Amino acid sequence: MLYDRPLTGEQRRISQLNYNRFSAVNGASYMCLGETVIILFAVKLSAPNFIVAVIGAMMFLGFLLLPLGKIATAHFGAARSQAVFWVARNLSALLVLPLSRELAWGTLLLGSFLFYGFRAAGVVMSQPLIGDISSDTDRARLIAKSTGLFYGSGLAAMITISLVLSRYDNLWVLVGIIVAGACC
Repeated sequence: MLYDRPLTGEQRRISQLNYNRFSAVNGASYMCLGETVIILFAVKLSAPNFIVAVIGAMMFLGFLLLPLGKIATAHFGAARSQAVFWVARNLSALLVLPLSRELAWGTLLLGSFLFYGFRAAGVVMSQPLIGDISSDTDRARLIAKSTGLFYGSGLAAMITISLVLSRYDNLWVLVGIIVAGACC
């Protein structure tokens, strides 16, 4: 919901709570979808080294979609744009799952580019969003808590992924991890 006035204390509190929830879920989701798992997936598919290297660079190539985030934010607002781009990011991660060996390298590259592109477009306005849902006195606490939740849940997800892959090392387990991350 958009307001033409500053948020009340209660609205800021609820918004911060929701932002922190988003950060926690996003951290776990990102670790299931990020370059570590996508690169493991590519290696499991016997991708050529240049494909693996390009996937590793997608985080930076995805910044090409930063202007899309700014344009969307101007039309729809920071929170709605970030939400739409995060859903698009997670759906794009599913494109890395090739339908056939012939399409494998193309879908891996397209899916990872869109994943990181939509991530960049979504994150472009996160700091102004934080500025809108916090005051000067609670902004540092919000940033610290949301960042801690992101990295804490990400660490828990990576430990879980490591344990699962040490026990069940096959392609379908990686597919399951990517699908679970997209569902988050």
